[in-house]
This record gives sequence, structure tokens and C-alpha cells, in this order.
Amino acid sequence: HTQPPTHTHAAPVTAAPVNGVCAHTVTPPQYEVKIVTEPNGDTRIHHPLVGEVYVTKGQDPHTVVERKVERTRAAVKRQIHHYFSDENWSRDAFLRGSADERGWVSMTLVTSFNRLRELATDIQFIRYCCSDSDKLQLSQCGNFIRRRREDGNMQPVRTSGVGCGVGGGESESE
Repeated sequence: HTQPPTHTHAAPVTAAPVNGVCAHTVTPPQYEVKIVTEPNGDTRIHHPLVGEVYVTKGQDPHTVVERKVERTRAAVKRQIHHYFSDENWSRDAFLRGSADERGWVSMTLVTSFNRLRELATDIQFIRYCCSDSDKLQLSQCGNFIRRRREDGNMQPVRTSGVGCGVGGGESESE
């Protein structure tokens, strides 16, 4: 038989305020999944984020999918942390050049990078992966991302930028 339940993975994350700016809540995306029980009792789940998941008889399908989603979330977060790491940032002129004067980089640009696209393409999920990062900050609209310094302040990048406006009138602190 086939069931089309909707699965939500994990709880909403509210990032900690930075420099007095209240952070927004990023809700985990919901996905409609297709569940098929095979004649031998195994379950096949098609999940839009993680693809086909096979669950053998006796395993809890929700737990198996949840583990796979959490592994994907950790991998996405790790990859984006790499992009914005001190080591990569110092040698990636394209990424630095794509940042505005306050260090904001378009999430659309970041999600277009090949290694990240191999892990996930759902921008809402990718935002969720970054939402509790102590190394990165999402803009209030969620369309931009930037580095944080170790002291929690924002990373200054350069004095001239691409003029992206960070979502039109948002008051993101420096």
C-alpha cells in the first residue's frame, strides 16, 4: 500500500541574538513522502530530500529516514562552514568578491556551488542547516549569509560591495 504522509524533521531553530539583533526562527522544511510496503515486508520510502530509503522489516521507517536526514543536515552544514572558513575564505577570491561591504553573500549563489548541490538543493533545508551555526549568520529574510568572528561579531570583509541591500531595509548589525 502507499501512504503520502508529511514528515517534519527536527524542531524549529531560533538562532541566538547577535549584537542585540533578534534572530529569526528557521523552521525545518516539510516533505511529502511516498511509502511503499514490499511483499516481503520491507519498506521503500521516496523522500524528496534524501531519495530512496530502504527499510528492512523490523526497522522503524521514521527513525531510518530521520537518521539519513540528520546526516545530510550535518554534511550540508560542514560544507558551508568550509566555504566560509578562514582557510577557504582567504584563498577564494570569487566568494570574497561576491560579498557586499558587510560580508553578506547571496544564499542563491552559495546553493549553486557544485559540492553543496551534490548534498542538497532545497534552499529552505540549506537555510535550516545553517540556522543554528555559531560560525555563520543568516539574514533575517534568509536570502543572505555571512561569517562570524570567534567573538560572535560579524566578519568585516571589504569596504566596497555588490550593493545587495540584504533583503531591502533589514537592520542587520555589523
